[in-house]
Amino acid sequence: MLEQIRKYNLWDGNVPELGFLRTNYTNRIHTATGNNLVKVLIGQRRAGKSFVLRQLAKRLIDEGVPAQNILYINKEYLEFGDVKTAEDLQQLYIEYRSTLHPQGKVYLFLDEVQLVLNWEQFVNSHSQDFAEQQELFISGSNSDLLSGELASLLSGRYVEFEILPYSFHEYTAMESLPMTRASYLRFLQMGMLPELFHLNTEDMRRNYVSAVKDTVMLRDIVRRYNVKDPQLLEDLFRYLVNNAGRLVSVSNIVNYFKSQGRKTNYETLSSYISFRKSFLDA
Repeated sequence: MLEQIRKYNLWDGNVPELGFLRTNYTNRIHTATGNNLVKVLIGQRRAGKSFVLRQLAKRLIDEGVPAQNILYINKEYLEFGDVKTAEDLQQLYIEYRSTLHPQGKVYLFLDEVQLVLNWEQFVNSHSQDFAEQQELFISGSNSDLLSGELASLLSGRYVEFEILPYSFHEYTAMESLPMTRASYLRFLQMGMLPELFHLNTEDMRRNYVSAVKDTVMLRDIVRRYNVKDPQLLEDLFRYLVNNAGRLVSVSNIVNYFKSQGRKTNYETLSSYISFRKSFLDA
């Protein structure tokens, strides 16, 4: 497996795709290094967490960390398909050490770590290993790495960084634009997800945002919370989006659905309102 994943690591002078350098995040995370705390990157889907992880790895190498002292694992790639459990992670780590023979501290980057069963066992073990110096950086979407669950899984041995989509400042820097009203309006029209800036047409951008929204709704909310009426949740989402910035009450929503000829009741909508925060977190 080590040979299969070489192309994703920086051992042979490889320079991974880094994208736009998000120094606001890499600077903050870098100041938190040099200890046993696990650095956890969370954020909504497609916000750029993987790019920030790779930028951190490259920065460590630029500062003198030997390339062979960094192991990068991304569960979204097929080459890591055999890494299914914490035990598989351990076997890969053993193979890595026996093949590359890193000297000194090892830096482990685990991208989309929630896709590994019992991943917290591996992370807890290696972050607290006093016999071998190691520092861990992990990432996952908000829905899979909620703060309450992290506190339980990692027993408080972590520091959390939320990665957001592009800010206006990042957008103008990336596009080499002045920070003007016209630039801000264009920024709002373009959207803030990094991938949107690589799509050429408005139709493609709309389809992409819709696909991300559907993924969040289906995988992060409907399946996670066993929602019985996904269509009602979809209608509620549309209502909340169209009324962003206004005060919202259950009574107003019930009256809206009645005016649309939709039969529902106060209790059902009250329970669905609780998913509003879950959706925003996801």
